[in-house]
Amino acid sequence: MCRNLIDILIISHLILGNICRAEFTGNEEHRSTHFVVIPGLNGLGGQNAVEINSINPFSKKELTYIETPEKIPDLGQNQCMKYLDEKMIALQQDNKVEKIVIHASSQGTATALNYVAKNPTKVSAIILEAVLASGNSAVHHTVKNMILPGAEKLPCSYYWMPYCAKVTFPWYNPGGTQAIFSAENIPTNVPIILIHSVKDPQLSYSDALAVYHALRKAGNPNIYLITVKEHGHVFMLKRSTEEVALINTIFKNHNLPYSEKALQGFEKIELSKFQPSLEATKQHFDDLVTKELIHQKTIAPWMPYVSIPMISAAAAWYFGWL
Repeated sequence: MCRNLIDILIISHLILGNICRAEFTGNEEHRSTHFVVIPGLNGLGGQNAVEINSINPFSKKELTYIETPEKIPDLGQNQCMKYLDEKMIALQQDNKVEKIVIHASSQGTATALNYVAKNPTKVSAIILEAVLASGNSAVHHTVKNMILPGAEKLPCSYYWMPYCAKVTFPWYNPGGTQAIFSAENIPTNVPIILIHSVKDPQLSYSDALAVYHALRKAGNPNIYLITVKEHGHVFMLKRSTEEVALINTIFKNHNLPYSEKALQGFEKIELSKFQPSLEATKQHFDDLVTKELIHQKTIAPWMPYVSIPMISAAAAWYFGWL
């Protein structure tokens, strides 16, 4: 009787194992793929990726969350990249990890683009949710929509607002590394999926179009843009939607882990539907790059001389001293 019971348990285990694996690709080589989730500044973004099947690790062993350093966030620049690099070194050196898929949100998208531009090894795909192309643009857009509407109309506000923001982001360098320029150094064989809301109050949809253009312009044909029309910043994707099926289709085409369940009902997805033409996105790219070049070459060199009184005034306003 015991022998029969053992046989039943073994058979049940095998059946359940097959059922659990049926949702994902059954190829064992996919176990060498590791998923890295990089949330935004407040720690939000990507936590529901497994639940909605936009990423599909076999187990928690193939999933790593790398949050932004709380005390030294700098909108994806040196401090964020250094923190990410410290966490990624082990994965990059692990012989069992052959492929890395990154899911980044908000500030994490700038960190990911800046990092991968310098450390492309093993990164096989990138999902960017709420794209931060430039910290300067992010500050300007956020002030406009959430902090002090109307301030963006003040003369040259795009150029001085980021220095006021150093009150809360003292490590941020407005004239430093920006993701819009890092995009051209991303390997052109890496599929990249951008997800952005046209009503995002913190990061401009125009900037997402600019990054899309930069990546496509660099020669990468596998760049896709998912436009979300509802109001949102992160957690924009929902389970059992064409957008999630698109991600899994792209992963399937590039021999990465994907969910068969997510593809049900979406067997024939027109990928070109998510690839705007370069002509349609060129103006967004040109506008952002022009502003950033003016900032780096003209504004940034002399701003340190006036930034101290400017930051002091901003701090006084922020803390209610005025």
